[in-house]
Parts: sequence; C-alpha cells; structure tokens
Amino acid sequence: MKRGQISVFVILGIVLVVGIVLFFSFKDKELSEADIEVRPIYNFLENCIEKEAGDGVVYLAETGGYYNVPEKSYLGIPYYFYEGKNVIPSKEFIEGQLSDYVNNGLPHCIVDIREFDDFNIEGGEISSKVKIENDKVIFKVNLPVSITKDEETYNFENFEVEIPARMGTIHNAISEYMIEQEKDPVNVCVSCLYDIGIKYDLDTNVLSSDTEGDLMFIVSDSVNKIDNQNYQYYYIVQLEDGE
Repeated sequence: MKRGQISVFVILGIVLVVGIVLFFSFKDKELSEADIEVRPIYNFLENCIEKEAGDGVVYLAETGGYYNVPEKSYLGIPYYFYEGKNVIPSKEFIEGQLSDYVNNGLPHCIVDIREFDDFNIEGGEISSKVKIENDKVIFKVNLPVSITKDEETYNFENFEVEIPARMGTIHNAISEYMIEQEKDPVNVCVSCLYDIGIKYDLDTNVLSSDTEGDLMFIVSDSVNKIDNQNYQYYYIVQLEDGE
C-alpha cells in the first residue's frame, strides 16, 4: 500500500472518530436538556415505585408471601405446614404476589404526579416483573407516562428498583426447615431451627396461638434491615396430635 493511500485512510479515520464524538456530544446535550425539564417528575415516579416496592416486600413478609391471604390461614398468616403436609408457596408464586401488590398500588403515583401543574401528564397500563434473589428483591416496572409541556412531549416507561431484603435467603431457610417438619409432624425440631439459623444468619421465634396445635413462626433478619428494623417473615405450622 502506498504512503498516500495510508494518509487517506488515516484522515478518514480521524474524520469518523470526530464525527462520532460530535454526534454523542450533541445527543448527550439534547438528553441532558430533556432530563432537566422533566427530571423532577422522573425522580418522583422512581421514588414512588421504590416506596411501593419496599412496602410490598414488608407486607408480604408479614403475610407469609401472600398478597391475597389463602383460606388456610390464621389471623391473616398462612399455614406452611397443614394436615401433615408441606404447603410453603414457591418463590415464583411469591414473586407473582409481589407483582400484584405493586401493580395495584402504583396507580396512585400517576395521580400524584398530576400535581405538577405545568405539565400535561397521562399514564398507561402498569405491569411488573419481580425477581427474588438471596439478598435483594428486584422490581422491573413498566409504567408508561407521557408528559407534555409547551408542545414538547417526553415519554417514560421502564423503571427498575432493588429492595435490599433477604427474602430469598429466608425462603431457602424455611424450605429446609419444612423438610425436617415433614419428618416429625408432631414436634418442633428446635435443633434444626438453630442449625438453619446459624447457616443463614437468621433467628426464629416460635409462638403458641389460640388454636391448639398451631404455632406461629417469626423469622427475623438483622443483616439487611428495613427502616432500621429487623426484617421479619411470618408463617404458621400446624402440629399433628401425637396421641
């Protein structure tokens, strides 16, 4: 290849790089100007979603993973061991319940942002997907919002928030204990609770109820606290009569 040809390729390369830099510079500037205009609304929505998701994680822990409490429950807390059977809900089921909680609670966010009087705001149908991991719960929310001001329209749609609750770890721990409970449906395996608690860094308190044979289990997590309080998860065990 001749030296002149090399020079042409070098020049073309420089022009291409400069063009790309200028393109993204103008693009970033345009996005930045749009962000400045509607950033308060976006932040408001994101905070609203995060609060609703956090409330859902706490609420469903207090109701044993159910948004709609099942018939087999006591004081709004479901049985995880009933008539000698392990009936703990799956993580996938609880993820769906969390999704229902958020989908039903988020419309108020759209109502509240309409208080931004300078904007015309319209919202669409809300949907969400939830993933329970060991140390956090991830919410991917589709919340379509159209914002118009001075003939300019901005659209938001996808949000993602993470709640630092060890819901997955707690579910794993309870699932292990339920296997032991099936082996002895008459008694509480205290040593099993202790060993599982050490393994997962959790504490479990067992309380008697007004119904004979029913015990309330409260799993407490002091590792990932919510609002500076231990994260607590509730469920009921029905022991069989040993006679």
